[in-house]
Amino acid sequence: MIWLSVSSRYTATSGSPTVVASSSSHSRSNRSCRLRTDRLHDTRSGRPRAERRWESRTARSITQMAHDVLTGHGITLVNGGEQQRSFTYISDGIAALLAILRDERASDGRIFNIGNPANNASIKELAGIIIEVMKEIPAFREAAEGATVTVMPAEKYYGNGYDDMQNRVPSIEAIGEALGWKPVVPLREAVARTIASYPQARR
Repeated sequence: MIWLSVSSRYTATSGSPTVVASSSSHSRSNRSCRLRTDRLHDTRSGRPRAERRWESRTARSITQMAHDVLTGHGITLVNGGEQQRSFTYISDGIAALLAILRDERASDGRIFNIGNPANNASIKELAGIIIEVMKEIPAFREAAEGATVTVMPAEKYYGNGYDDMQNRVPSIEAIGEALGWKPVVPLREAVARTIASYPQARR
């Protein structure tokens, strides 16, 4: 049996979870696999919780900016949106986890980063992609064409004492060499799939 310890502050679509795979000899069933998540945030959320996060401005970047465009609030770029992140689409993250589970021998005791270095972009660049993608969806076009972008200091947005890393780029060489996994969904397509999944987009 393989235990997977997933550690991250970010979802599979934003950030790079770190996965530690280790064997266990005291399983209830030799055919079973168990997934232990130490810190994989925001992978599930009901509508009330999501709305609270939007209003408190603590949702993740793509969903927060899409919500702000749709509600006419405009996108706010903290410190100009110069921070860079590597965005990974959920299907790539799932494929990585399945690759680990399928090959116990190659995964045992290894530490893997799951992420997409090719999708490294600034939050400002991401905002532009979101607006352009929303313009291509008839139900969102009007809101996207009228979207505004403002810049706000981090101290005003988050409060005093906020500290943010400017760039996060995961190294995925280990999982690629051991399991042959690599992400395949480019950033713009990831954003387009995410926005298209909104119920309003199908109206």
